[in-house]
This record gives sequence, structure tokens and C-alpha cells, in this order.
Amino acid sequence: MEILNLPKGSGKTSKLVELASENNCAIIVSSIQKKNKLKEYILYSPYSVNVYTVQEFIHGINGAKFSKADKICIDDMDEVLQQFIGFDIAYATCSIPYTTE
Repeated sequence: MEILNLPKGSGKTSKLVELASENNCAIIVSSIQKKNKLKEYILYSPYSVNVYTVQEFIHGINGAKFSKADKICIDDMDEVLQQFIGFDIAYATCSIPYTTE
């Protein structure tokens, strides 16, 4: 897993869309509002990426069917994790082999 750790407004989501398209990955987002905004961005980009909310991912609705071999991308990981767990997250740690700064 690679974390795109960049400042707000620096193009993290744009880069994520590019990477998702290149690697044939769907993007998971926290809400329908974020999904709609991201789908609108993708519509006017040269990329083709499927976008699903956490709830669609969990319940396999709206075409969100995945196997264990599939890879996914997550936009705004903290928000997606909070939606997935259903609780406010006070603290978290993360160990990864590579980070983009």
C-alpha cells in the first residue's frame, strides 16, 4: 500500500484517479456526495474509474462486487475508515513500506 501524503489542495485525489485508472482499481469514498463529486471529475478527465461508497462496498450494491484478489483505492482514508467502523476514531497508527511526501 502506498499512502499519498500531500498537503490539502495539492492534487492527491487527482493522482489517486490516475493511479486507479492505470492499475484497474475502483475508488472507495465515504459518502454519496463525495462519490458524485469524484464521478463528475472523472467524467471530464481522460481516466475511466469506478467509484463506490463505503456502504456500496460493504453490501455489494450498485455493481460493487469484489474478490479477495482485487485491489482498491481509498480517497480520504480517515473518513472511509470512520464510515466503515461506525465510530469516531480518536487515534490510529499506520505502518507502510512506502510513503509519497
